[in-house]
Amino acid sequence: MEKGIKGMMIASELIRRGAVYFADEHAVRFGDTSLTFSEVYPYANRLASFLLHLGLQKGDRVAFLLANSAHSVAIDFTMILSGLVRVPLNTRLSLRELEHMVRETEAKALIFSEYFTQQADHLRQHVPTLR
Repeated sequence: MEKGIKGMMIASELIRRGAVYFADEHAVRFGDTSLTFSEVYPYANRLASFLLHLGLQKGDRVAFLLANSAHSVAIDFTMILSGLVRVPLNTRLSLRELEHMVRETEAKALIFSEYFTQQADHLRQHVPTLR
């Protein structure tokens, strides 16, 4: 068991334990969608492995251009498990403002949904550090 400051359990260990001890319990409910810990944890692990395989390292920032969804929790778990830093972007910002946010936060990667493909393409073209 991983321990943090003064013997407190760190967040990644809490997530792992939730997947083991509460596998069939609801981890998140959003609208009509419900996901169990046994669904969320493997998804978060796969995404964390993928991001690290891209060459991202613990402490690197990852920008998010996503609407709220049931998978938001899994993505938050991904960040905790991988040691990456979550940079949520306000989806209502202009392209100029989004570009400024990504540059200022020094995000190295961008996760986005299909709905935001146009904005993501713009950011990839204008912020060369994004993967």
